[in-house]
Amino acid sequence: METTLSTLSTFPETQSQAIEFAEKLTGEVLAGLKDPLKIDIQLKILSDMFSKVRENIKELALKEAEKYGEKTIEVNGAKVTLTGKSTYDYKSCNYSKWNEAVRAKEDIEKMLKSLTSVMADPQTGEEVLPPIKKYSPYLKIEL
Repeated sequence: METTLSTLSTFPETQSQAIEFAEKLTGEVLAGLKDPLKIDIQLKILSDMFSKVRENIKELALKEAEKYGEKTIEVNGAKVTLTGKSTYDYKSCNYSKWNEAVRAKEDIEKMLKSLTSVMADPQTGEEVLPPIKKYSPYLKIEL
């Protein structure tokens, strides 16, 4: 009987297998064996699906890693380190200077975006250049 786990087992389990799979898939698409747009859509679907599964099993995976009793372990050729990160929510500080600084930064960025040529800062005389705008085309895939 086909299960989702048996389907998953057909995918690469190590980084080297994943690289090989990616190279083969890319080669087949470049050779014209499949519509690249359809492959891109399918990859987006798979990426979203795998992200959702990872989020759903995150706590279980953490508990499984803790069973090894070490901070860093190796599983399927992957180095797994039990770690964490801290984030700060400065908005919750209720500090007016921070709020003013954020607004000032936003105002300055808005002004800089509007520049089309060099200008002199009226207070300092500093030469201010327009920001460099970078553009990268991409496909927005909505499912």
